[in-house]
This record gives sequence, C-alpha cells and structure tokens, in this order.
Amino acid sequence: MEKVDDNKVLIHEVDGRQNGPVITLTTDPERVQMLWRKLKILTNRLDHSRNSETQWNTVYEIEILDTLLNKGSVNTWDLSRKLADAYGSIDCRTFSFACGVIQSYNDYGGTGLK
Repeated sequence: MEKVDDNKVLIHEVDGRQNGPVITLTTDPERVQMLWRKLKILTNRLDHSRNSETQWNTVYEIEILDTLLNKGSVNTWDLSRKLADAYGSIDCRTFSFACGVIQSYNDYGGTGLK
C-alpha cells in the first residue's frame, strides 16, 4: 500500500475485494422525489471557484446520490475506485461519511430532505 497521506489513497490501494457495501434506492416514491431535490441542492452548493479540497464531502455526496438515483443502487467500493481514478485519490473518511449521509437520507429521510 502506497500512502499519499492519512486519509487519501491511490486507486490501487482501494480494497480489491469484489463486493462492497451497496446502497439500494428506496422504493418510497415520495422519498425518491426528495432525493432528486437534494441532488439539485447539492449541485447548486458546489462552488467551482473555491478550492475543491474544502468541498470533497459535497462532491462525494453528489456522485453517490447521482449514481443511486440513476442506477438504482451504488456499490460504494466500485464508486470509490471510479472517483480515485478520476481524481487521483480519495479522502476515505470523507467518502465514508458521505456514504453514510446518503444512506440515511435514502433509508430514513434525513433532516436535510424536504
């Protein structure tokens, strides 16, 4: 394993197991509509003029939620590999936190959904 820093890893460091945690889209149509609205809010929140280092949580939440809504499920390990490939590395703690937030929104509605 080649470390970049405490939280970031290169793509080849992501666990090579074939299956990872999967978030499956809720069957509640009302919650699905709330998730679409949340995706729009997150996308609008992203400030391309700011340093991306301060926005990783938002970037990850957008990627997770977009994949969930468009594909019906997210294999979080597969997505982490894709993001690591796209960005050169991922912040594992921030990505895991973003997965938990989206999982909560999906399963329970979360406090940030309206």
